[in-house]
Amino acid sequence: MSNNTETLDNAITLTPSAQDHFIQVLSADATAKAIRIGIKLSGCSGQSYVLEPAMTRLPNEKLANHGPIPLWVDPAQLPALRGLEIDCIQDGLNKRIVFNNPNAKGTCGCGESFTS
Repeated sequence: MSNNTETLDNAITLTPSAQDHFIQVLSADATAKAIRIGIKLSGCSGQSYVLEPAMTRLPNEKLANHGPIPLWVDPAQLPALRGLEIDCIQDGLNKRIVFNNPNAKGTCGCGESFTS
């Protein structure tokens, strides 16, 4: 039986710096309840990550993280995302999201896309 309250046992994790970043993202949008993560066909290597504030969970989405930041993911995308660690790196005034994905077989030079 599957329902939208089902969780995926921390299939995706956030580092403390990524948690801090997404707390800021969610607090900047009072209507957002979670971060939606997914993949789309794009970029040099074929797939790229999608991260966006989400107001409502789609019917098929599952909770992929039990930490302070809810992450909603479509289970159909889980084979490419399970084990993913999301980090946020501060480099001077610049901040960037880094994806450490054990399923990625290759990435492009800029790190924006991957193959799985």
